[in-house]
Amino acid sequence: MPNHPSDKISSVLDRLEKTEKLLLNAVPNILTADDHKLYAFDFLANAALKRSVALSSGFRTLICDQNFTCAGALIRLQLDTALRFMAGFIVENPHEFATAVMEGNRINKMKDRDGECMTDRYLVNKMSEKYSWVGSVYEQTSNYIHFSDTHIFSMSDGKNDSDETYSISIGIKDSNISDEEYLGAILIFHNITGILMSYIEGWIATKGNPLRNSEV
Repeated sequence: MPNHPSDKISSVLDRLEKTEKLLLNAVPNILTADDHKLYAFDFLANAALKRSVALSSGFRTLICDQNFTCAGALIRLQLDTALRFMAGFIVENPHEFATAVMEGNRINKMKDRDGECMTDRYLVNKMSEKYSWVGSVYEQTSNYIHFSDTHIFSMSDGKNDSDETYSISIGIKDSNISDEEYLGAILIFHNITGILMSYIEGWIATKGNPLRNSEV
């Protein structure tokens, strides 16, 4: 990618920034639903929103800085937020689940309504039932979290077949990443954020319906 983002990349980054504003706009909707009553799950929802917006803002900065190594890790963290918030929708009692999380209990040690431990892999499989691409994204972006072959090959600028030599680039910028790869990463991040937003909207709708909320 050139020193400055292309028009296409700038356009999708603008879309992502607008999505951040939608996430922030969800906060008052959560707090005012059901006559301003507060539930444990409200705190979980707002924490997910705060983390998501912060990650999104940082992700946009890293893309503009051509720091794909760090941007890739943030995709994984954004997916983590969506996965773990989704967990509250598959447990027997979401409010008890939210309270347990606030008390510091690990989600991967908790069980869903079917009695299954909600490990990352289990949550990925559950989300993949609706979003088939999630599993692949989870695997690929996990390589940015754990030091792996991804980091080794990310410094390669390619092989020179004429003299059998390799060129490597070590620095802040990942200049060997194409615009298409940057665009793909941004769209994936945006789609993950959209998944989280759909669950946030689901909670707002549930909380705003006293009959449904009493069953949660």
